[in-house]
Amino acid sequence: MKTHLADTVLSLKQRQVILPAAYPIGLEMDKAISEFATDTDAQLQVLLNVHESFGGTFLLPVWDRMIEAEAFGTPLQVDAKLPIGAAGTMVASLRDVEALIIPRPGHKRTTVTLAVVRLLKERLPEPKPFVLGIMNGPLTVARQLIGEEHWDEILNQQPEVLDALLDKIMRFLPDYAHAFHFNDADGVVLSEPLEESLTAEQRERFSLRHVQRLIQQVQNPRFGFILHNPLADEAQLAW
Repeated sequence: MKTHLADTVLSLKQRQVILPAAYPIGLEMDKAISEFATDTDAQLQVLLNVHESFGGTFLLPVWDRMIEAEAFGTPLQVDAKLPIGAAGTMVASLRDVEALIIPRPGHKRTTVTLAVVRLLKERLPEPKPFVLGIMNGPLTVARQLIGEEHWDEILNQQPEVLDALLDKIMRFLPDYAHAFHFNDADGVVLSEPLEESLTAEQRERFSLRHVQRLIQQVQNPRFGFILHNPLADEAQLAW
């Protein structure tokens, strides 16, 4: 599907970058990561400073690898100078998957990323950049919920647990992406970097088919996806 975002990017004469400058700029402003990762006003100040300092075609909220996993209940480890991480795991069995409650957009810190997009569109001067949301892909969220201790075992020995978990995650992610569109985002960056150790079958089964379904359900001419996956091939780029 053609989108305004894709058409504009492809028409530019120079390659554009999405500058992930929020963390260093926030620290320069003497704001703890735990502050601007959890407070809408603090993050908004940081991002307005980023745009004033660097300009650019794109601007997006602070990338946070725990946003969606936290919404599902993962406890957090918060540090003033380090990105937020997991303090525990949620899933080690099918019973754990069944116990998960599917969140709604706006639950916990998803409210921060959604509000920041809307406020940026309101407050940035013309000409405005593309204001993008950012969200983690289905397999990325699954890995945060499972944790490193159980990841290899579930991936390779209990794939049915991972399938069930991904089915639940995919009952949330499309609604979350729609919420970015509702809050006036021009699109989202979907972060789903896959490891080379995954087989082609695992990539398709646990990630690519879900990513494709997510994009097909949500993307429209005024709302596009930018897939962050270094292992993407031409077939995926055609979505």
